[in-house]
Amino acid sequence: MSTARFMLAAFLKTFRPLLLVISEIYFRCVDILFWAINVFTKRNAVRKPTDSLLLISATQAADMIRTREVSIFDIPM
Repeated sequence: MSTARFMLAAFLKTFRPLLLVISEIYFRCVDILFWAINVFTKRNAVRKPTDSLLLISATQAADMIRTREVSIFDIPM
């Protein structure tokens, strides 16, 4: 068991710089790939909400529900 650990430690000590370079290249390639996908993908715009209840804060909505100004079913989720 200790021989295997020693061999693994020696392997990692020897090849650590190479593994770091390979991982850096890999993550740069993935970063460039997702950047390219993001650049050439059309963005979907979110429409402006038509319901005025969507524009109030959660605290205000909770207060309105407590005072029975609106029902829980009136607030869209």
